[in-house]
Amino acid sequence: MKRPQLYNEYRVMKDTISKYKTQPDGIPEVYWYGNFGDYNVLVMECLGPSLETLFKRLHNNFSFKTSLMIADQMVNLFFTLSYLVLKLSTNPFISTVM
Repeated sequence: MKRPQLYNEYRVMKDTISKYKTQPDGIPEVYWYGNFGDYNVLVMECLGPSLETLFKRLHNNFSFKTSLMIADQMVNLFFTLSYLVLKLSTNPFISTVM
C-alpha cells in the first residue's frame, strides 16, 4: 500500500464505532473501503454541511455558545480517538517484544 492514510482513517473509524453498541452521534457510518482502479476509496455517511460551510453561511461569525459546543464535542472526540490511537499504536510494539 503506497499511501495508507485513507486506510488508517478507515481503521480508526471502524474501531471507534465498534466500541459502541449503536452508531454514535457525530461519527459517520462507514459503508465501504477498497480500491477502484488506481484509487483508494472510502464511502461513508454524509452527516451534513461542514463547519467551514456553516461558518461562511453565518458570515464568519459563530456565537460564543456555538463555539463552546464545538469545543466540547472536539475535546470528547479527541479523548475517544487518542485512547484508540494509543491502543492501536502499542499493539505492534507489544507483539514484537513478545
